[in-house]
Amino acid sequence: MRDDPSVVALVARAAGSDQDAWNELVERYAPLVWTICTRYRLSSHDIEDVGQNVWLLLVEQLGKLREPAALPGWLATTTSRECLRVVTAAQRLAARLDVLCRNEIDAADAALELTRVTGLLRQMIARENQSPNPADLSGVLAAGSFHSGGKRVYGYWPIERSFVEDLFGSPQR
Repeated sequence: MRDDPSVVALVARAAGSDQDAWNELVERYAPLVWTICTRYRLSSHDIEDVGQNVWLLLVEQLGKLREPAALPGWLATTTSRECLRVVTAAQRLAARLDVLCRNEIDAADAALELTRVTGLLRQMIARENQSPNPADLSGVLAAGSFHSGGKRVYGYWPIERSFVEDLFGSPQR
């Protein structure tokens, strides 16, 4: 497959703006892209998004492929990377804080105090020669960030899916 002259010819024609060659590439390799996406258990909407991104990336790279015959491998690798990007984005959870204070000074003080306490937690964990573990509460709390805006204080704690699964159990698949 790596030395398939028909793939090399199709890539060359498609890179030269031959719409029929492009359509044939998509028709030939769309099942490959789709199959890889289904292995990641993406929704049909996410599969469509990944497919569009993969084909867009191919348009950008078509004339730059070092080995046109390696197109199926390039598509497989690119599709896997795009799927991982979607899966990783879907696993991002966060806790947020949005508190209205009496005035701007109180909001600024609260944000500074939360930042100071979070820093102390990080120092305590480091002093014990450990790292915050994203799968437990130390990782969640130590990752907090805070700021104020007007009379409000905002906080953000990224939460790993593994932390939630440990709390509530893994979802049944």
